[in-house]
Amino acid sequence: MTQTMSRSLFTSLTTFLMVLSLFIFGVTDIRNFALPLMVGIICGTYSSIFIASPLWYDMTKKDKNFMSKWMISAKKADFNRIAQTFHLSPITARLLRNRGLVEESEIAAYLNCEEGGLRDPFLPRMWSCSLHSAG
Repeated sequence: MTQTMSRSLFTSLTTFLMVLSLFIFGVTDIRNFALPLMVGIICGTYSSIFIASPLWYDMTKKDKNFMSKWMISAKKADFNRIAQTFHLSPITARLLRNRGLVEESEIAAYLNCEEGGLRDPFLPRMWSCSLHSAG
């Protein structure tokens, strides 16, 4: 933890010194560019040290299963067959399986939601289907 913190501080400090030299020795246009960069470096360093680090510590130490909630598990399926059946790439087939779609009928309903007309572009396809069929 201390090595990560010192590396972050050293990186921010050397970047800040370089941008500060641009601000001091640069022409007006360069100064106008360097000033927001310096503010951004200061804000980013502050958030890394005083906001992100304690937040990460609290999330990982209080909840032992925190990382398992956010990791995509390697679920087994015949991704090539699913990809050929629905004319998808194997990567898209893997994503569908990771979303919990197992049966071909579920995948077809997810991909071909036609019963409600046009989908709401701000909702995932599966939610649009269920909203249109419920409404």
